[in-house]
Amino acid sequence: MTPFIQLLLIGIGGSIGAMLRFFLSQKIVSQHPRWSRFPLATWIINFSGCFLLGILLGLQESSYFSWSMFLFPILTKGFLGGYTTLSTFSVEVVKLIQKKDWLTTTIYVSGSAISSLIALYFAKNLF
Repeated sequence: MTPFIQLLLIGIGGSIGAMLRFFLSQKIVSQHPRWSRFPLATWIINFSGCFLLGILLGLQESSYFSWSMFLFPILTKGFLGGYTTLSTFSVEVVKLIQKKDWLTTTIYVSGSAISSLIALYFAKNLF
C-alpha cells in the first residue's frame, strides 16, 4: 500500500471518529442538562476512546487477532484520533479556570487523566 493510500484511509477513519464524537456529544449534552457545569460529554468520549484503544492494543499483542498492516493505524490513529479530543478537553479546562471553579477543574482534570489511564490499562489487559 502506498503512503498516500494509507494517509487517505487514516483520514477517512479520522473523519468517521470526529463525526461520531460530534453526534455523541450532542446526544449526551441534550440528555443530561443537569450536568452542564461539568464537561460530561468530553469525559465520556475520551474515557471510551481510551478503553477502545486499550482493547485494540490488547488484541494486537495477543494471539487472538492478527492485524493487517493498514487496519491498526486506521483504527487507532484515524478513528480514535478523530474520536477523542485533547483540544476540547483543554478549552473546557481553561473555561473552568476562568470561572474560578477550582473544585470542578480539579475533579475534571485529575478524574479525566486517571480514569482514562485506568480504562486503557484495564481494557489492554483483558486479553
